[in-house]
Amino acid sequence: MPRISFLLTFLQLISTYVVGQNSSSVDSSYVATRQKYVENRTGDLTLRVFTLTHNDQLSYKGPLVNNRELIFKPNVPTNIGLGFNYQWLGLSVSFINPSYNLEVEKKGRTRYFDILLNTYSKKFGVDAYYVSYKGYYLSNPGNRKSEQEPFPQRPDFRTVAIGAQFFYYFNHKKYSYRAPFIQTERQKKSAGSFVLNPHFSYFSIKSDSALTPGIQNPGSYRGGNFYTIGVGPGYAHTFVWRRFYINFTLIPSIFIQYQDIRHFDDEFDRSGIVTGLRFTGKFALGYNSDKFFIGISSSGDTYNIKLEKNTDLRYTIGAGRFFIGYRIPLKLNIFPFKKSEPNILLEKQ
Repeated sequence: MPRISFLLTFLQLISTYVVGQNSSSVDSSYVATRQKYVENRTGDLTLRVFTLTHNDQLSYKGPLVNNRELIFKPNVPTNIGLGFNYQWLGLSVSFINPSYNLEVEKKGRTRYFDILLNTYSKKFGVDAYYVSYKGYYLSNPGNRKSEQEPFPQRPDFRTVAIGAQFFYYFNHKKYSYRAPFIQTERQKKSAGSFVLNPHFSYFSIKSDSALTPGIQNPGSYRGGNFYTIGVGPGYAHTFVWRRFYINFTLIPSIFIQYQDIRHFDDEFDRSGIVTGLRFTGKFALGYNSDKFFIGISSSGDTYNIKLEKNTDLRYTIGAGRFFIGYRIPLKLNIFPFKKSEPNILLEKQ
């Protein structure tokens, strides 16, 4: 299915006037410092070609499997697409790569759907998502006799992840989040910023049998619902050498979670509130000149969930991109009120 991205203009209006980041009242020293470190390229027509690879996975570790870690992955393809940005408007479309070999006989078939909403301003960023999968395979069975042997498959596995997270960058005078990740700005000098990251999410696992392959005792897990809210401090830094850059972002956080856990035997079902750890990581590497840019980026959120004293569940939601693009200077103004910067992106697949 095609992935379509579109900028929501009414939310752009709200963020422009509420945040006031383009207001004439902005401190002149702030503007001067910002211009030394960050170059605004929203007045150019930015064209790009990209690939998109999903990195989602689910793992289970406990005494029922001799404390081995079982890693389940959906079998999804790499998408290829085209996109552009200009002032407040952005659009991208991606499709399944027809040459990508899904190896359905070895890994099974996955049905999936996702919607991603991102907003990026000078001071803050917001990521929101809805991701669902049906059909997983066990990626590390440990007993495959050859590369041609199929992986153990779980077509009954169904997961749904819904969440949102907010990023506030304290050093927005010098640091640009948009430069390494959406290329509507260019980081001219190395800079970093501490980050505050509140977040909330819902994650659901359902299966027709136990999560542990071949083990169907009454205490085996077959799914659950997990409601999470948390916050954490982190740090982001972009190192610049001439027109090359590399970005590292790491944000650990503590969360509180309400669990509603289902077992193979309903009598073992339970619910309760626990605490846990989440790690958010982002990475970008590339070359960003006045007109041409190329690079890779990746991001992921990993939740570590304690089901019991010696039983752990971990799930990761993430994606990686390779992109190449070109900027064309334009003098059009398609924003009717004031010149603004693109900061809200809706992606649908």
